[in-house]
Amino acid sequence: MYKFFSKHTGWRTLMDWCVLLGVVLTIFTLFPNQDLSMAWFVPVYINLFVIALFAYIDWVHEPPENRMDGIQWLNNIRWINGITFVLHMTIGFYKQYTNNRIVEPLWMQGPSSIITTLAVYACMIVIPSVLIYVIKRHR
Repeated sequence: MYKFFSKHTGWRTLMDWCVLLGVVLTIFTLFPNQDLSMAWFVPVYINLFVIALFAYIDWVHEPPENRMDGIQWLNNIRWINGITFVLHMTIGFYKQYTNNRIVEPLWMQGPSSIITTLAVYACMIVIPSVLIYVIKRHR
């Protein structure tokens, strides 16, 4: 795929937009009527979106010798969740131009929502860290 799309950049751009739209529609089809004010859906949406797009970009846009290995995948997941957690904890998420808050900061949520969201973030940061440690120890 890499050789074909490196020669045909117009097709690559069209496929990029189709995949982006497909990933977004798939995520919202899997969770059709979820309210974004439910704080624990934010890390789920972000992880599904990022993992799907990383997989596509790694497969289509990178030559085989430059593709990510398992440790790089786990490290990316860990970093994205760390950054998202800090944003979610402090300021929440806003629309781009109107400054309307889509998701309230975590500290403004109810106690059950805070616990669930922290558990999701902890799993998405701690589990990749443990897996990286195990993989490095067995090499």
